Amino acid sequence: MKHFKHLLFLSILCSLVLFTNCGDSDDPVADTPTNTTDDSTDDDSNTVLDADGDGVADDVDTCADTPSGETVDSSGCADSQKDTDGDGVTDDLDTCTDTPSGEMVDLNGCIKYILPLNIEIETLDEVIILGNSITYSSENPTIGWYGNWGMAASSQENDYIHLLEKKLTALNTSIKIKSYNISKFEHQLLEFNFGELDTLFNDKKSLVIVNLGENFNEPSTQIEFRTAFSNLISYVEEKDISHILVVNSFWTKSINIDIREIAINKDIGFASITDISSDTTNMAYSFEHTGIRIHPGDNGMDKIAERILSALNL
Repeated sequence: MKHFKHLLFLSILCSLVLFTNCGDSDDPVADTPTNTTDDSTDDDSNTVLDADGDGVADDVDTCADTPSGETVDSSGCADSQKDTDGDGVTDDLDTCTDTPSGEMVDLNGCIKYILPLNIEIETLDEVIILGNSITYSSENPTIGWYGNWGMAASSQENDYIHLLEKKLTALNTSIKIKSYNISKFEHQLLEFNFGELDTLFNDKKSLVIVNLGENFNEPSTQIEFRTAFSNLISYVEEKDISHILVVNSFWTKSINIDIREIAINKDIGFASITDISSDTTNMAYSFEHTGIRIHPGDNGMDKIAERILSALNL
């Protein structure tokens, strides 16, 4: 009986051991956890796109077609794609990187002060200059002006008209220059009667220089000035004239661009003199009256004459 109890106990014990190992298997797959994720699928969520290969991601690249190998800024733009001063010349070619807005520039991005004429000096004889007080101003003691020449030169021989005449006659003694103050045109614009100028053009003229714009003021509009100035040049073109040169305002004016564009459209000569007034040594600061002080002094007059002479391209 005692042996029987021992056998029974051993049988139960063996049964328990066998039961706990019944899940064991020689198949290695049986205990491998099931993976529901496909590891073969690529994850594009962290991929950086850079279509032009400049090192700047497409989502922040404002110049998406940068030429290969060029250095770029943080926005992905190379100098060949930028025009910092807005003059129409890209930064990689621009040697004058701070050109003021609206200025005409050359291929290097630097201000182009003239559109030259092609004149043979021996063909010049009768020259007319149409201007305002800078060209000719009669005596006006109430403001302290006692000259009868271009304001505000110290003497007649130092105004730009007579300086230009001296330079031209040194090349051709037959040249004669006559100047007229037609500032009335600047004040009347579209109301100006061009018939008042007819007597100035009775004879053939080899060159007419139009130097106006300083007296343009509101309430006249820029469009009115542009139209009136274009009409003036058309009037001169109808006369027996060989060459026309226009000069913009000595002072900074919105209409300076219009004067230049009219010259370009009509294929005539152009000279810009606005930059000359930016140098205080060119101004007539020896005078007390403000209306005179803002005019060119002797230095300014000489530079105006030189600029016009350069535009004549003799």
